[in-house]
Amino acid sequence: MATQAERNAATREALRQAALSQLVQFGYAGTNASAICHAAGVTRGALNHQYPDGKVGLIADLVETMFCEQVVHYYKDGYCQPLELVKAMLNALYRDPENEMQLVMMDLWLSMRGDTKLEQVVGPVLYQGTDNLWRCFSPLGQSEVDTLAQLVRTFITGLSVNRLNPNMSAAMARQQIKLMLELIELALTPSAKPMDELASIAEY
Repeated sequence: MATQAERNAATREALRQAALSQLVQFGYAGTNASAICHAAGVTRGALNHQYPDGKVGLIADLVETMFCEQVVHYYKDGYCQPLELVKAMLNALYRDPENEMQLVMMDLWLSMRGDTKLEQVVGPVLYQGTDNLWRCFSPLGQSEVDTLAQLVRTFITGLSVNRLNPNMSAAMARQQIKLMLELIELALTPSAKPMDELASIAEY
């Protein structure tokens, strides 16, 4: 027989999975507690028992769990170099442009601007998770490789926002990711033009 702790853990996991599914399908604006509970097979009382803040408390737990999984995945061998991290992320996004975490995090980040409770409960968890995920980046990084990694990081953020646009197909995302990966390799090729010259060409 399962212990109370095990039953609580199972309930929270069912609620997290249900919330993730709802967020992916309908976005935060279209996600409600009743639908989550129905999908998870639990009562509203069970949701409120596990999460006193209700739906937003559950979403905060989901966000923390997803970030923790990502940190473990990318930092499994300890320290991760910035360029290694962004290239690994690009390859993951190329394999799965419909990446649920990217879609959900961007939707929540945008939704926080119009929802005070969401911002108060989920905001700190999302920002801390983001800091943990990008922790290998140094604010003092001045090398060309550091600049390249920051550029790719900005690209990933922009791509994630654009994936919320229904006109941005998975095929289009893959084309852009493929081009960015090719540009990274070009920038790192010893015979390539200096990065400042490449930047001036891009500006032109």
